[in-house]
Amino acid sequence: MVSRPAWLLLLLLQHGLASRALAAPCRLPLADRGVFPELTCKVELALPAWLGPGAPRLALSTPEARAAGVDLVVLGGGVVGLAPRSAAAIPLPTLGPEHDADRDGIPDALDLLIGAKKVALNGAAYRESYRVLRYPGGDVPREEGVCTDVVIRALRNAGLDLQRLVHEDVRRAPRAYPTLRRPDPNIDHRRVRTLLRYAKRHLRELPADRRGGGTPLLPGDLLFLDTMGDPAPEHLGIVSDRLGRSGYPLVVNNWTVGHRESEMDLLGSVPITHRFRLPARPLPAPRAARGLDGVLARSGLSLPAETRQAILVTLPAASASAGELRRYARVAGAGFE
Repeated sequence: MVSRPAWLLLLLLQHGLASRALAAPCRLPLADRGVFPELTCKVELALPAWLGPGAPRLALSTPEARAAGVDLVVLGGGVVGLAPRSAAAIPLPTLGPEHDADRDGIPDALDLLIGAKKVALNGAAYRESYRVLRYPGGDVPREEGVCTDVVIRALRNAGLDLQRLVHEDVRRAPRAYPTLRRPDPNIDHRRVRTLLRYAKRHLRELPADRRGGGTPLLPGDLLFLDTMGDPAPEHLGIVSDRLGRSGYPLVVNNWTVGHRESEMDLLGSVPITHRFRLPARPLPAPRAARGLDGVLARSGLSLPAETRQAILVTLPAASASAGELRRYARVAGAGFE
């Protein structure tokens, strides 16, 4: 005789309900609508530990983040992670397409990082191949790929179709791509040298230094890497939000034959030739949260009423040796400008 709990479990299994009822809670609090949706709940995000607890950060809150009980953490001009909701977070309106290409309430920079983490969870085997792809939005089978496919899939998670973007740019400016004889949307966006030219034209280039060169590496940064000991890059990947044993951030990539998409500790031995970040698009923070007044408000500080001028120096990290200096003057009835 089958007991009632066992009978109920059998019934749930028959109807395919037990796995949902017993499933672990979703690790990602935001509702991402990008690639590999069945992997979304397995994504875990961490703030970049290598920047230290004193790194200057800005906590922003969108309607989606507020509903999930988290804030968006901005470092170095990009949204790089989540933190528990704070009363000090600056509320934002719903993000527009200039900040959120796929309109899922997640800024593009964070969406790119989430996509990279899902790519690593997907673990496609490294396989070089030429395939005829649909256009736009084409992809090789998810069980295979090369290093460029990691970036293609991660960007597509943010609603950015690199296949279409590269193809349109090649047709628009063929002289900027002298190595291409004729445009081919099946393969052009899957070549490292082509993506390097596209990145130089459309992304924000940063110092190619694994220590950051005054602009620390942030999760979601796109790295071109030299694996052959020559100046030209042959490989690329995306900076993860986790630190490797080398003391440098891990890189989401697909290394070579015999490997799979994963987070690897590469930067201790593989030189960076170029580094890029999605174009900085200032988020629409309220006026009171900007500039010197915003910094003072978030820090719980104030300046004497007789103060007429002030200088603000901001650093990308507590250990950075270079930053930005701005001079402000008090404007009657309008704070510091």
